[in-house]
Amino acid sequence: MLHGSGKTYSDITNDVGMRVGGTTFFYVSPLERIYPEYESYLKREVIPLLESVLSNYNKDFPCYLKLNANAINEIIEYSFKKGNETFLVSIIGITKEYFSPSYFGYEGLWSHVRSLAAAVESLVKHISKQKHFRDAIVNISTGDFDFCCQKLEKRCQRTNMDVHSYADLECFLIALTPIRFQRCGKDLSWMKYIIKAYLIRNYVAHHTQLDSELFGRIFIKLYRSLLFLVFWAWKVKQQP
Repeated sequence: MLHGSGKTYSDITNDVGMRVGGTTFFYVSPLERIYPEYESYLKREVIPLLESVLSNYNKDFPCYLKLNANAINEIIEYSFKKGNETFLVSIIGITKEYFSPSYFGYEGLWSHVRSLAAAVESLVKHISKQKHFRDAIVNISTGDFDFCCQKLEKRCQRTNMDVHSYADLECFLIALTPIRFQRCGKDLSWMKYIIKAYLIRNYVAHHTQLDSELFGRIFIKLYRSLLFLVFWAWKVKQQP
């Protein structure tokens, strides 16, 4: 192993796991640790990350939209089936860049966010079987999304949800916080996450310039909103 891999003895020991009291601790097979197969690696890395966000999703969405843990594996398999590994890679990349910033700093993080937004759009369009992003969300929401968007547009004195600059994005996000979404007696406050995901996708698709305000607390909210959109779409379209 030493000669064939070019690894040091300590590298191999760290990869496999350390022995404590005669017991070796590791979560995957030793060989897979040392020479990880691509698909297995992505699954292993992304599952706990998606599980963490799913926990937040289930806290903020109503009972009829909650997902069980099995949905994580289903979404991952669906991503592979549709050739959308970018969805998984971006989540892993964002986490690594956020907690252990590379030489590229915010630029590195931003590149993963843009990839994630594009991957989320692709997944949602596949799930909804629609060619256009907004049409896909409208199809899933059965009118609730359009209803909420129109209310937000009115609050911002706009006629559309176009995001031409960071100022546009900021205007929508500020107006979104206090607004109350309710339709036919149904509370739609959770729809704010779907709107945020739609807005951030529109923004990152057309802007490469960074704004420092996007990398504070708001970053976590926008990141979660993108994943919440996938969870929500999956729940609605998988119901009988």
